[in-house]
Amino acid sequence: MPSNRDRLIGASPRSILFILVLLVAQTAFGPAVTATPDEHDPSECVETLSSEPGGVPVTVERGPVENSVTLSVDTTENQSVLDSLWIELPPGATLKSKTGFERHSSDFLIYETVEDAQRYSLTYTFEENGTTNANVVDSKLRPFEGENEWAVAPLPVDYHGISAFHAPSNAAIGQRTVYFGDYSETTATNGCHRIRLVVSEAVDLNRNRSAILDSLQYTDRHLGGQRYDEVTIFVSPENFSAGYAGVARSADIVVSGTGKTLGESDGRWHIWLHEYIHTRQSYHPTGDFEWWTEASANYLSIRMGYRSGYLSAGRYNRILSHYGENKTGDAVLANKSTWRHLTPYNRGVLALARLDTALRGDTNGSVTVAAVFNATERDQPETHSEFMALLEKRSGNQYNEWSDDYIRGTTAGELKMKAETLPDYTVGIVVAVLLLLVGLYFEREDTDSEEASDAE
Repeated sequence: MPSNRDRLIGASPRSILFILVLLVAQTAFGPAVTATPDEHDPSECVETLSSEPGGVPVTVERGPVENSVTLSVDTTENQSVLDSLWIELPPGATLKSKTGFERHSSDFLIYETVEDAQRYSLTYTFEENGTTNANVVDSKLRPFEGENEWAVAPLPVDYHGISAFHAPSNAAIGQRTVYFGDYSETTATNGCHRIRLVVSEAVDLNRNRSAILDSLQYTDRHLGGQRYDEVTIFVSPENFSAGYAGVARSADIVVSGTGKTLGESDGRWHIWLHEYIHTRQSYHPTGDFEWWTEASANYLSIRMGYRSGYLSAGRYNRILSHYGENKTGDAVLANKSTWRHLTPYNRGVLALARLDTALRGDTNGSVTVAAVFNATERDQPETHSEFMALLEKRSGNQYNEWSDDYIRGTTAGELKMKAETLPDYTVGIVVAVLLLLVGLYFEREDTDSEEASDAE
């Protein structure tokens, strides 16, 4: 009986070619979908809402004036709690009116209940299209489709004696954000972790909602860090005033639902994943390691989009090219005083793409930037030196040259990045095409041989 080796030797060139193409396809296409998680299988969640047993519910409604919110305490339940109930207004809010509350001090926007009040309520205003930072959500109250209106407004962050916030049927509540107006909601659950996608009816969402949630769930399975039991993504009908595409506040995300942000042209589609990754970041380093917060969120949003199958190889490379074209001159990631606009987003992406390529090559794919992200969330390095030590411990290799070039130096390396960060299966396609050409050559040789035999 002939051995497998004999069978292979006796096989036709076309059969050998077919086997080679299958091997290349398995190597090239498989990892993009079947890669195992980076040693992370989260099974615990952080509670999103700090509800208190025995507390009283609070109703959240649109206020009587433009850009305002009214909080009304339900006094029919557990009135004994009212003596110790207090609410701190959200950052950036301004008190409009109060009933049954007195301000605790002149230094904080904390309001405590007073005794024997018939009603307890607070109304505060928020700046329309206000500033965007870590503490304040941009808000708008603009008419659309006749007299209908919508608003994305901030909720109190700190309070005591409250069991839950409730809202009317045409409102959606997150941890620190409320949306007023008509909306639709799609959810996905992974263990104790729930992701809500709240889309305003004023938004013409041009992307498949299930595909968005699938990419978010993939990211959840592969990233460590802080994991809330519920993350809510609000899709707002308007742009943000400061030019941002989105913002994350603890377990809440607000993204702009305009065509510019969600479109294919400007590479910002991954804002969903970028802001979601921010919800997983449990700490924010400063100094020469401050660049990590935005750089890791931006690069991993692209990488996870590709690995989850939501992003094609061509789109992946075009987005990297997009960031490569945003040159930041002599800005140095480790020196914030040299930063220009969006330096951590642009140069940071290129630096981490280069590091990811090196890590995967040096460790045969066992260590990636995603795995490093998980390690930083666990060990929480505060300086660049501590981060470099973590890299060496995690991978067994030193990356001083990378650090000198991309973190402490000004190397942009746009063209180098485009070549070295090609996804594995893109290279596989090239190899498969070459094998196909070789196969056509052999097939022609077979045909010539058969014709020669017939001639004899």
